[in-house]
Amino acid sequence: MRRTPRSLAAALLSLGLVLSTPAGSTSAPLPPDEAYQAVVSMRLDGATPFGAVLLAGGRELLVAERQTRQGTFGVVGFSVRDATTGRELRRLRPRASAGLTPQWAVSEDRTRLVFGAVDGDRHAVLVIDVATDQELHRLSLPAGRQGLGAVTLSPDARRVAAVTQAGSSTAVLVWDVQGSAAPREIRVDAAHSIAFSPGGDRVVTASTEATGFFGGSSEGVAAVWDVATGRRLAEVRLKDGAFMLAGFSPDGTRILTANRGPEKSPASVAAAATWWDAGSGQRLLDIGRGEGSSSSLALSDDGARIATSSADGRVAVWDARTGALLARLAPQGRAAGRGGRVMIEIAPGAVIGLPEGISGVVATFGHKNGSLAISGLDGTLSVWTDIAEQRATDRAAFTANRGQAEAGDAAAMHRLAAAYRTGRGVAQDAALASSWLARAADAGHPPANMEVGNLLVSGGGDRQDCAEGGARLRKASSQGDAAAGAALDAVLGPLGGRQGAAGMSPQIQADLLETQIIDVLKRSEYPAFLANLCALEALGHAERLPPEARRELTYHRAVGLRAAGKPKAALAALTQYLNEAGNAGANYTAAIRLLRPLQEEAK
Repeated sequence: MRRTPRSLAAALLSLGLVLSTPAGSTSAPLPPDEAYQAVVSMRLDGATPFGAVLLAGGRELLVAERQTRQGTFGVVGFSVRDATTGRELRRLRPRASAGLTPQWAVSEDRTRLVFGAVDGDRHAVLVIDVATDQELHRLSLPAGRQGLGAVTLSPDARRVAAVTQAGSSTAVLVWDVQGSAAPREIRVDAAHSIAFSPGGDRVVTASTEATGFFGGSSEGVAAVWDVATGRRLAEVRLKDGAFMLAGFSPDGTRILTANRGPEKSPASVAAAATWWDAGSGQRLLDIGRGEGSSSSLALSDDGARIATSSADGRVAVWDARTGALLARLAPQGRAAGRGGRVMIEIAPGAVIGLPEGISGVVATFGHKNGSLAISGLDGTLSVWTDIAEQRATDRAAFTANRGQAEAGDAAAMHRLAAAYRTGRGVAQDAALASSWLARAADAGHPPANMEVGNLLVSGGGDRQDCAEGGARLRKASSQGDAAAGAALDAVLGPLGGRQGAAGMSPQIQADLLETQIIDVLKRSEYPAFLANLCALEALGHAERLPPEARRELTYHRAVGLRAAGKPKAALAALTQYLNEAGNAGANYTAAIRLLRPLQEEAK
């Protein structure tokens, strides 16, 4: 399979943004302010996130976070979290301190993590397999080189680069991780970001030089270096400003820079980002003119889109060819107080101070579905999605699932039911959702049987039928569905779950449940009544009762379901009672009085 080149690769994850390739769509583009939608927002209690990267097709987040204890910053660690809930799934084992300002990045395929580590007075660069937490490489710095700056992996993950210090001397070290040779050393004047070219044979560094009398001004410098020889191949400069970072285009012929204006007026920069010719240094195209400084940027895999994160926390997406604005998000993260400077991530691990009153965020795009993870120094994490791309993906998934479902695929029937229920890829249709869910369950799909079973025992659908619901749950449980087994335990809770029920004879089960039903009805404890009645029916013991007793229990079921906020199922039970008992029912008058209001509630 042909591998899509990635210009900024993992190095531009160190800037905080990496775009996915958007799916095609024939619909008209959404207004920029409506192009992305927040899927979930979360807050990390007692931790400061230093960047988050989407894994597993957008289902998980790899987060660099620093725990705060008693008002002081603790050691930075890495956790993997559920991207929809923020729940911690696992934590990578601590091997060495990542420092108070972590330097880290991930590989293009999001499977490897590289970070600078400190163990006592020893510095090294570690490469970790994210899924297994296995340490793949530990790259020690040569003697005399202790300070570690930005780190990155080449697109094919065969090379690792790191910015290092030795006194006032700065160098880029490049390791071939498959070999045992010492790292190549590229002497540079300065560098606070680094990125590989698509082929891994060049690197581009970004730095800021002091200019003017007594260093009163600054100039951004981005330089391209040959990895094999260490020779400077090209250079571009931004007068009266700074480059926050730089990276290559997918074909390696251009350089993209994130621009910042001078310290006293950072917003005065001509454009948020700029394309330059990687050979001649010629300025080709400004992106985001008049937008002010950019603290981070990224390029989509196909080179069609650019994403920038502004110094005030705004995230914008641009057409890489024309510079047109495609999407804009409201400022993210917490604004700074006026008491001092904010330290903002320009890379996961590369921190700069911004003027007072300015805040910043780190954002990364996932490979699929246009998902965007944004982390703020206030402890917040949020996940966003490209609405147009998500709609196109949902439509394609719906079409595929419909074809498979009509061909008899039970799992596709279940997915089709979910699409109709949620309106993803098709207009919402509760009737079709129920129909396809029932077909999936009848075809023996365990999750569908569990879902149908839960609806029937809970009364969450149009009716409550604990006999059928229990049978559905037992079938799914027998097929190995653990969730169905847990649900069945809940249904049999009045008897102590499946284990408790198994320790009783059927007669004792029935007698105990009937006694409890009478007892809780005397006290009008309808939640307990419904639970005991459901267990009685799920075990098949309701058939032992006289018909008139079953009818009166149906009336009380209606009352209990109404109290539980389930008017449709309550109306179905009440209608059943009136049809079966008629005016001979002991609760006929009360049922008639309840009928009209329940009909209104069930609409």
